[in-house]
Amino acid sequence: MIITCPSCATRYEIPIENLGPGGRMVRCTACSHRWFVGPDSDLSEADMAAHVEAINDDDIGDQQPITSTDRRGDGPPPLDRGPTLGEQSDTLENRSRPAKSRSTGATIGWLAVLLMLLILTGLVLGRNELVALAPQAATVYQRLGLPVTQAIGLELAGIVSERLRDDDSDVLRISGTVRNVAGADRDVPPLRIALLDGARTEVLVREVEVPQAVLSDGASTRFVVDLADPPEAARNFSVTFAVAE
Repeated sequence: MIITCPSCATRYEIPIENLGPGGRMVRCTACSHRWFVGPDSDLSEADMAAHVEAINDDDIGDQQPITSTDRRGDGPPPLDRGPTLGEQSDTLENRSRPAKSRSTGATIGWLAVLLMLLILTGLVLGRNELVALAPQAATVYQRLGLPVTQAIGLELAGIVSERLRDDDSDVLRISGTVRNVAGADRDVPPLRIALLDGARTEVLVREVEVPQAVLSDGASTRFVVDLADPPEAARNFSVTFAVAE
């Protein structure tokens, strides 16, 4: 059945069974005008008015026309066959889902990136506090070239290791620099050097004195420690200050 909007003359094709035995209100998707359409075009105006009065407001609000065509020129617009009422509603709903999913996914992705940046920033800026709680973390920062400052105002930097082997010995050499960043003279405590296995369990621990026992503000001293015949299980190492708890 073909119907025409009395307000803007947009034409629609609607299955007559969708109107029901008493007709129903429809709405133009082009201009939003509402009007009553009955299954029998021969209904009198009085009968049509009676049908309109009998229609519940909820029924009117839920209805959508099937499809419409754009008007071109002054003549009647061409007929565009489209999906039924139920099919059109499903199509619009399905089309909206991918856009919502993409928007939600993008938002979650940006939030995850922001959270990761905040975590990394905290790990870098708060590395001294983290090392104070977990001295083993000093190794990670040393590998990344990030100096670690203990609460005593001393900084470990430039920590490197090398393996010295010959026919008679196997030596692991660990070297680096201790720098005073406290703003005043500081006593330098012994260094605690630990060798770690693959599970980051300590397999060897040595405490060694640095060459210079006291550092003035801004001064530094270099240390070199040779560990003879390190355990075969050693895979990594850490260097911290041997300070009392």
